[in-house]
Amino acid sequence: MFDELAEFKDCVCWHSCYDHQEDASRVSSRLSLGLIRCNENFRQGMMEIVRYVNEQYVPYVDKKHVLRVQFTGDQKTAERIQSTVTSALHEETEYDRMAGLFTHSEDFHCSVAFVDLIPKFLRWALFFQH
Repeated sequence: MFDELAEFKDCVCWHSCYDHQEDASRVSSRLSLGLIRCNENFRQGMMEIVRYVNEQYVPYVDKKHVLRVQFTGDQKTAERIQSTVTSALHEETEYDRMAGLFTHSEDFHCSVAFVDLIPKFLRWALFFQH
């Protein structure tokens, strides 16, 4: 890809084995939820959205989650999801506590800014090499 990086082509990062290595090595699937007609700016609307996702997409057996599902969004949405899940912590079952959901902020804009810097850095490095 880059001639400057050719000397590193044989570098390998070895990892120690662990119990769930096979599961972790599979590519995650992404699912668009489409349009859910609730306003996430209000507590009740966010509760409806999170309960819908919990009901439709998290697998439960006898009200115990079998698999945790990552529910992501921008930073504000991730905070709202976490707040909604936290408000249900005192419920009796894992299903009612929405224990099968975990949140993560996508931080899309930061990733785009970083990717945008790579070619600028390479041009800068090549400029000062000569």
